[in-house]
Amino acid sequence: MDSKKTAQLARFLQYVIGRHPDEFGMVTDAQGFMPVSDVLKVLHSEGWSQVRRRHLETLDFHLGKPTLEIRDHLLRVRDRSRLVQHREATDLPKLLHVPVRRRAYESVLQHGLRPQGHTGQVVLFADPVLARSVGQRRDPQPIIVTVNVQAACEQGAGFQQFGESIFLADRLPSGCCRLPRPPKTPRPREVEQDLPAPVPKTPGSFILTVDPFGDPSPGQTSEKRRHASKDWKKERRRARRWKENQTKTQ
Repeated sequence: MDSKKTAQLARFLQYVIGRHPDEFGMVTDAQGFMPVSDVLKVLHSEGWSQVRRRHLETLDFHLGKPTLEIRDHLLRVRDRSRLVQHREATDLPKLLHVPVRRRAYESVLQHGLRPQGHTGQVVLFADPVLARSVGQRRDPQPIIVTVNVQAACEQGAGFQQFGESIFLADRLPSGCCRLPRPPKTPRPREVEQDLPAPVPKTPGSFILTVDPFGDPSPGQTSEKRRHASKDWKKERRRARRWKENQTKTQ
């Protein structure tokens, strides 16, 4: 990337990671870190499809100043002075939404929602559209679990808030989770087994089969033609003799 593109990328990352990651459905941990893979998915969805991890690792070198800090699979911006903070949730909506993979359906149905990811908490969204968009980063057809907040609070769940529309909980029992119908599992296709080719009785040779109702063999055809030609000649001789007899009688 040229210097102009590099500067634009740095400004975008500063906003996404260092100010309002909640607008993109992302949450930082207590130290401001988030997974590199999640950041790359957001970049690709926002028009930066050419950006790879190596571009993030060399961003400081091209800018000539420290901007990002990468530790293994996590990263954060160095300037976090304007980053939204975790806080106790005071005005909770009635319903919250959590995207999960399809393969986790049975687990959520039986055990509820458990902490996952780098935050060690369940991440919930007030906006179901944002929840689905975040879920599609990991599963093309995610399951959206609807959480009854009042029922969760009655069962001892506590909530934190991150930004405007993201909430965090330690754990949510299955009694407060409403799931849609289970996803359809495609039936396994039956694999047609190829039957082995028949082995000839005499290896290295082949057997001719004659269809009695099919076309005659070449030998039979020529024999019929000879009989037909003889019959035609006999008829012609009879006609010539009859004509000669008629002439004599006249």
